[in-house]
Amino acid sequence: MCIESYIGKHKGDERCNPQTNYYISPSLAPDHVLAKFPTTRIMVPTNDPLRDESFKFTLRLAKQGIDVFLREYMYMPHGYLNFNAPMLGMKDEANETISQCIKWMSEIINGSSPRASAAKVREEYAQKRDGAGAQQTSTPTQEKPSLLVPQQPSE
Repeated sequence: MCIESYIGKHKGDERCNPQTNYYISPSLAPDHVLAKFPTTRIMVPTNDPLRDESFKFTLRLAKQGIDVFLREYMYMPHGYLNFNAPMLGMKDEANETISQCIKWMSEIINGSSPRASAAKVREEYAQKRDGAGAQQTSTPTQEKPSLLVPQQPSE
């Protein structure tokens, strides 16, 4: 049902098949495409049919070195951003997620994302380390790219 709202009259068109088209299902994208992704923030409710796929997608982006962060909203259903009307009983929770979106977008636009700043420091350090040649030694953990593990931010 949800996918039909995106592809509309093109439902029978093989180019719009969500099982094969990574423009419709980004988690299907090959690594070389994921490596070009910008800073990414993902919100997912616990009760969402795409929850597991969101976690897998986050990890794939992290493995490509993308500045990625996932926040899971407990007990929320799919479509929770639409539940900010008082009569639906989730106004405060839905508004919290909207506020989080605004905060993330602001950080990304202003270049003040904590993870982006940390990634920049790691990159600068790696450039200095690699430029020093054989004189510089490093531990195995410094040589491996860091994997950004999704976690809930402290507020």
